[in-house]
Parts: sequence; structure tokens; C-alpha cells
Amino acid sequence: MLRFHTVRILLDYRPALRARTGVGEFVHELARALTASAIGAADRLTVFTASWRDRPDPDALPRPPAQERRARGAGDVSDDRDKRLLDELRALGRAVDPVPAEVESFAKAALGWRRIDAELAELLSDSALDGETLAGVRGGRAGTRSLTFDASGLEIDVDVRPGEPVVLLGQLAPAVSATVEVQRDDGTIAATAETDDLGRFRLELAEGGRVRFVVRRPAPDPLVETSWLTV
Repeated sequence: MLRFHTVRILLDYRPALRARTGVGEFVHELARALTASAIGAADRLTVFTASWRDRPDPDALPRPPAQERRARGAGDVSDDRDKRLLDELRALGRAVDPVPAEVESFAKAALGWRRIDAELAELLSDSALDGETLAGVRGGRAGTRSLTFDASGLEIDVDVRPGEPVVLLGQLAPAVSATVEVQRDDGTIAATAETDDLGRFRLELAEGGRVRFVVRRPAPDPLVETSWLTV
């Protein structure tokens, strides 16, 4: 005697969302054929997308006939089965389109080392993002990367000169006596310097990596931390 088991089919609908030709058309027709087939009441077809950027329109997805949907009912799937299905989808998402380790590390650093009493200096400009024509304009040296951060009442300009060591030349505006630190994403301080009368400072790093600048000014001025960057 043959015994049949419950079948759960997971179908990535992403190709059909991107182009309704070739593989996309095949995926769409496969989903439509499965929903129209006489699968058992306990069987399930789950249509999903493995990419956060591509979201299916529920109205555009193939659906089983109305009488079959009524026969299955809305309450025949328990919370435990729903939870198991979500766990399976999460595992599949991690396997198919995992979060890059660098992105996860960046997020943890941004949340883990943020002081509530510090003011954030946001990145206003980065020559590395403006194209090769702007790289090295201020420094006058090929390969120099120019950065500008802005906080309330303070602007931080930094030129990054790659090499061994990595040289960081910066200036605070308005000029103020301060201690400037370079903090790595593990919380360690990689370098420290004092500003001169013009608000200028020089720092050297033995190696590059993900860092941010911390500016400590005399009281009552608040501590200033820049956003994270990779040098």
C-alpha cells in the first residue's frame, strides 16, 4: 500500500518579477500549474522572493481556485506550522542571499560604540565617492582622499594619504584646542593627536581598516564622533 506524505513546495518567484521571459516565464507558469493542480488539502505552495529589493505583488501571483481556498479554510495551519515555515524561509534566505560579514560588522560597530552624550558629525563629502577627477584636489597628491564631516558648530576636514603608514592630515573649523582620536570598530584607539593653534592635526595608522574620529574639546563643548569609514 502506497503512503503519501504532506508536501511543502518553496518557489523563488524572483525571476518572474524581473522579466516575464525565459526563466521568468517558466517560473510563473510553474507556479500557476502547481496552484491549479489537485494537490492535497494539507499540501502547501509558498511563493517568495530571496531578494529584499524584489517584492511580489500579491494580486499578481497565481492563486488556487476559489472553491479550493474555501475548502482549505483560514485556520487549518497552526501557529507552530507557520513558525516552522518562517524559520525555513529565514534559513533559506541566509543560504541564498546572506548578509555580507562586512555589513554585519559595520552595523554592530555603529550600534555598539555609540555614546549617548556624543554629538554625531555626519559625512558631508568624500572624494572617493565623487569620482577620480576630484581625488587628491585638496592634498595635491595622487591617491589622496578628502573627507569633510559636519557637526553643530564644528567642521572636520581630513585628507587620507594611503601607504605604510596611513597618514591622516586634518583640521577643525573653527580652530579649537582639542584631542583627536582614531577609534577602530573593536573599540581600541589606533592613534591620538593634539590640534595646533590653527586646529590642525596629524595622525598615522600602522594599517587601514574601519575607523572613526573622536574629537574631545574643553568643557562645556560636547564630545564629537564622526560616522564610520574605511581607510
